[in-house]
Amino acid sequence: MLQDKFIAVIENHAELITLNWIKEVKTNPLTKSYRDISDEDLHSRVYSIYQNLSRYLIHSENVFREIAEHYLRLGRARAHEGVKLSEVIYASTLSRVELLNYIRSQGIINDAVDMWRALEFFQRVTSFFDKVVYFIASGYESAHMAESEVFKERGFFDKVVNSFAHWMIKDVKWQ
Repeated sequence: MLQDKFIAVIENHAELITLNWIKEVKTNPLTKSYRDISDEDLHSRVYSIYQNLSRYLIHSENVFREIAEHYLRLGRARAHEGVKLSEVIYASTLSRVELLNYIRSQGIINDAVDMWRALEFFQRVTSFFDKVVYFIASGYESAHMAESEVFKERGFFDKVVNSFAHWMIKDVKWQ
């Protein structure tokens, strides 16, 4: 299956894709604040996405809360660091763009059927990153709250995750 090839390329080349993203985010005029974040911190955040992409795309329902918590915490951290929300969202967009550009550059798409399957895969990746942006923004908005308040049972985090279930149901219908 072509999706498996795409995922294998991403996971096997996660280091290179991550380094490309770090270079882009550190030099892009729309992500100036990222110049002050260590390469190590940036690396650990993005590399884990690429390395675990199959888990996120194929088993998304099983790891949904884990994904939500990871990106909610990222949004909170960036808010506390003083990074503008627009820069955080654009950096996330750049991580998706780097990933899709890398796949396109690998010569895996050879005919119309491959192109169709690639479009389906790209839609799944885009849907994943849409969720990432939502959880980052939610985390950013919760930065003024104490962590214990955000993550308490039936607290902010649970409300965000539960309210998002409607989007997930719509998302499943498209796939």
